Amino acid sequence: MKEQGCELVLQKDAENDGQFCFMIYETAFAVPADMPGRELLEITEDLNLLIKFGLFSGKPFGFTYEPVRYKFEPRKIAGILASDAVPREKVEEILGGILVSDDFRTDRIALLGEGDVVIDIIEYKNGLSKESYDKCKGAQKFVVMRSDNTKEELADIIELIITGEVRELMRKRYLGAKAAKIVIPDQLSYLAKPVPAPTKDEFAYLRGIARDVAGNNRNTRNFYAKDVNSKLYGYGGTCSFCQFEADAINGFAVRDFEVELMHDELKTEEYFNFSLYLCSTDAVLCDSWVIDDLRVGGMSPFMWLKAVTGADVIAPELLRCSITYREQVTHDISADEDDSWNSVMSAQKTNTDIILTPLMAANWVEKNTELTK
Repeated sequence: MKEQGCELVLQKDAENDGQFCFMIYETAFAVPADMPGRELLEITEDLNLLIKFGLFSGKPFGFTYEPVRYKFEPRKIAGILASDAVPREKVEEILGGILVSDDFRTDRIALLGEGDVVIDIIEYKNGLSKESYDKCKGAQKFVVMRSDNTKEELADIIELIITGEVRELMRKRYLGAKAAKIVIPDQLSYLAKPVPAPTKDEFAYLRGIARDVAGNNRNTRNFYAKDVNSKLYGYGGTCSFCQFEADAINGFAVRDFEVELMHDELKTEEYFNFSLYLCSTDAVLCDSWVIDDLRVGGMSPFMWLKAVTGADVIAPELLRCSITYREQVTHDISADEDDSWNSVMSAQKTNTDIILTPLMAANWVEKNTELTK
């Protein structure tokens, strides 16, 4: 009938206890309860609908599957993923039941029980709900419904089935996968751009970003690297301190500092918190810095806070900063770090000028909101 051009609709038959039926020319044809899932899919050609209606559940799977083509060592993986909730024996048992099917191209897993009967078909792309993870615990086989996953992707799926979440433990410790090289295309160095003059509204927007970024430790650097737009630029592959440049941003980090400085009005020392976008070398060496003074826009950071938060347009001068610091140096390279402090020397004071990107200036304000009240 389909070959003759008939339109076929799968729906529940309200007059027959909700049994499913095919509607053809307003006539209902009941779907046999024992109709294999493969035949249902051939007729409807709508996998999502069949899964939604649960028409695979409780029936033999009926599709082809095979072992994964990648080698995963059960003993090693058990050592990584085993826990009190999922002992080593269970991890190895689950790994023996991981299969793939070439009959589909969907991000789902068919959970099979005794006799390859389908317990459920679950999506995995956005993680597993508690209900789905509980169903995994009762399955004997796990058929990944696509065969084109990479080894890294399949490792994440296996970790999800075993632990209920993906923390990339297998990628990092078993596969040894490294982070991708992060390159920002078509972004000029901030040194080649004029220092901008953000408006009050633009700065308020940036302060909102700085607040959001504060809780994102994993990707903090990325926010400060990338241009917000052509005016509100980021640091990219350039160190704000030594101006070292690279084509990738992997070797950069945002480091936080806290210094005690004399408050202009209170005439007492107050803490001032700030961050710097540094290359990997300076990100390590900054632990040896003793910061003696900090001037922003030619004034103390406390006066700068007032100036920058009260300005309708933030002048470029307010984004220029000068840091006076001393490096703590030792020539002792022995293994005993405790004794090395006996030979620490303080180097001469050094002054370094840096430019704050608009977002970094917003970071400085947000870190010191108590001082702006």
